[in-house]
Amino acid sequence: MTPTMRKVIGLAAIPIAALAVFAAGCASRPSTQEIMLKTISATQGVTSLKTATGLVATTETKGGSKPGATDITISGAGIVDVPGKNAALSLEMTFTPPGEAARTVNTDIFVVGGWEYVYSVQDETWTKFSLPTGTKGPESQLEQQTLLLRTASTAVYEGQEDVDGVKCYVLKLTPDLNTLWQWFLYQGKAAGLQQPSPAGVNLAKATKDAQLKIWVDSEKFLVRKVQGSMAVEFTPADVGASASDFTSIGVVLSGELSLSDYNLPVDIRLPADAQKATDITGKIPGQ
Repeated sequence: MTPTMRKVIGLAAIPIAALAVFAAGCASRPSTQEIMLKTISATQGVTSLKTATGLVATTETKGGSKPGATDITISGAGIVDVPGKNAALSLEMTFTPPGEAARTVNTDIFVVGGWEYVYSVQDETWTKFSLPTGTKGPESQLEQQTLLLRTASTAVYEGQEDVDGVKCYVLKLTPDLNTLWQWFLYQGKAAGLQQPSPAGVNLAKATKDAQLKIWVDSEKFLVRKVQGSMAVEFTPADVGASASDFTSIGVVLSGELSLSDYNLPVDIRLPADAQKATDITGKIPGQ
């Protein structure tokens, strides 16, 4: 073989080799369905995790005697002991009512031994209440993520991205609207965020927009980040009100949840002052 022929064959082999490497890389990635199933399975073995939450909620009332928009911003960080059903969480909520100045509230929350302890940083006071039997505790944070995957009607693989140095698969989901709504309620519940219940509401009709993305660890198949948004408009009939109360209530939600430090040792202990917390069991609306 002449030197010229060797050169031609060598040049031709370059794109072929590159194509082979690309094909091998594609073949090594699980299908979107496999990623979802592996994630649901991996979640079952989680014993602990850390969370970081960011949530923005805008509620706008039109018509009636009290029209206007209320803005709420929530940020928080926590740790969860899954088998012990214990958790510790620090939250900051900024609340801006219509025509009023913003107010910020800082709260520390501990869930230990079937009780929830709440410390108001501004008031320097502790309260506590017993969690009713059957109440889903902080460990249901994981259940929320798997429900988003289980109930999604479609899932599209959008590539890979790093989340805090961890290579992740990115999935864009078409969410079940009720599940996504409940996910938002769960993220805001600890801070006292209340929104109308979707019970009896046709969310498919009321929802104007809904988006959901999930980032999954490409090696351990654990959820690393969730981003969601939802815009819903309620009528008076949806929330048991009359047309004279308001014309509509629009709720726009956007949130991000980061999860990390899976299965590391955690030690959740109540501060000494929490032992003197005022018991308000039975005095909380809806409890």
